[in-house]
Amino acid sequence: TTKLYYDPTGATLEQKPATPLAWFIPIDRRTSVVVPFLLAHLFVPYANSLVTQALIDSVARTGLGLVLSVNSFVTRLVLCCLQAVILRKYVPPGSWLLLSIGGILVATVIELFVVSALFSAFGLGAYRVVGPLLWWFFISSAQSLALRSHVQSSWLWIAASVGAGFCAAFVLNTAIGAGATAGVLIFPWIGLSVGIAQCWCLIQFVRLRPE
Repeated sequence: TTKLYYDPTGATLEQKPATPLAWFIPIDRRTSVVVPFLLAHLFVPYANSLVTQALIDSVARTGLGLVLSVNSFVTRLVLCCLQAVILRKYVPPGSWLLLSIGGILVATVIELFVVSALFSAFGLGAYRVVGPLLWWFFISSAQSLALRSHVQSSWLWIAASVGAGFCAAFVLNTAIGAGATAGVLIFPWIGLSVGIAQCWCLIQFVRLRPE
């Protein structure tokens, strides 16, 4: 394709080739990235849901907040490791993993003080909504630092992750209040929602052009 560029002298119209978009994930490779990315966001959170439910049923309420935080830390660490492997051809896996771990650590510390207090004061509903919001804000913010040297509009990674996580958590908590069945609640709606939002970002991202 070509674009017309007007000559300021008015003498000629110049035709120059239009520069094609440099997609972050090439179109012919998207399936090999999106499918395992979504599967990771499905099965890892699903395993976490099973473990979380077992902990809720077996751990005393006074120590449940700490146990859930540790379980969340391990789950997010495994998920970020899988993300690093899947995206290794597009983002240096070392920087992705190190920044992700930093975000996980910050989220864990804040969750221990903030979410645990909310859990003690307002119950499991507060944990289900505020927990994912904090987790995905700090993790996606850290990961966006790894993305910003490779793609345009890396802030979308944060907005999509937090928005999807919060909306899914809010809907899930509402369903719990309405008496949803255990089979519905155990499904990893939050993890899958965030995975879909992040896959959308990966497909939409355009690589930074060299100056």
